[in-house]
Amino acid sequence: MTKRHFFIREGDADKALYLIEQGRVEIVKKNPDTGELYTIMQLGAGECIGETSVLEGDVRRTASVRTVEKTVLIKIQMDRMTGRTEFDSIYIKLLSNMARALSGKLSTANHVTISAMQRELETSKARIGMGLFTVNLLFMLGIYTLALQSLNAMVIAFGSNLISLAILALMASVIFVMIRKSGYPLQTFGLTLERWRKVVWDAFLMTIPLLAGIALLKAFVLYTHPEIDDQVFGIVSLFEGGSVNVTFYLYGLAYALFCPVQEFISRSGIQSALQNFLPASRSRVWIAIVLSNLMFSAAHSHVNLTFALLTLFPGLYWGGCTGVSIPFWELPSRI
Repeated sequence: MTKRHFFIREGDADKALYLIEQGRVEIVKKNPDTGELYTIMQLGAGECIGETSVLEGDVRRTASVRTVEKTVLIKIQMDRMTGRTEFDSIYIKLLSNMARALSGKLSTANHVTISAMQRELETSKARIGMGLFTVNLLFMLGIYTLALQSLNAMVIAFGSNLISLAILALMASVIFVMIRKSGYPLQTFGLTLERWRKVVWDAFLMTIPLLAGIALLKAFVLYTHPEIDDQVFGIVSLFEGGSVNVTFYLYGLAYALFCPVQEFISRSGIQSALQNFLPASRSRVWIAIVLSNLMFSAAHSHVNLTFALLTLFPGLYWGGCTGVSIPFWELPSRI
């Protein structure tokens, strides 16, 4: 028989037994609601098909069978052997072989069923995880939006650095609690020391083109608009009136400490969660990268719109480096 040829159809009253002499076939089941066919298992040379109809009598075919490659079948009409003594020994051997075949198929069917149930369970858990993640994220963004006017006033009174650090600390705390309560291992969200030396080296190499790009952009802006040098790019003096500018060092230290926190929020807390919980698709990674960085940029609106937009592009760069090079979907899921 040629490839993709149906020789048994679900619901038929045919009682023949088929032995596969050469080739391969697959047993398929139709979804009664959609009509879509699902493959249950594949069988190869030396295996038999149609035992249920033979052993149970008037039962119609419970599934369809089709070839998946060029196949040679032996068709045996079992009802023609019934009551004929010359076929008794062959009939008994066939029944014995059918019993063994059914036992093997039952074991395979159990394995397939368990695997399908596990996949469905993981899918359900992922949906629950996505729901909880979305609720918590919307809750944080809602509170932030409602408090935006007050945050703008606090920025004027205390400066943007202090307010930004407080917001980052609060967001990081909430996201860490979300990760712990998700039931997934921390490595699912990229929180692992596995291969840390290679990761640090890769991060160093990836930083070089980003810094080079920023330096070139700065040089271009200064070249075309030299009058804004002291206004935009001026560096705070290390000394004020002969004494050390302690505030400068404190903010520098806080910024250095909170850089990993920012990446934790954007990369582990939002991007990796989206990559794990969104339905599987080719665009899932890029959707997660863009959405996570849009959310993170929006969380800087209390500073000003320009600064919020400027945080978007480095975020997309780092998101692309981590999301494309590291296949999060291959990380272990919940046990």
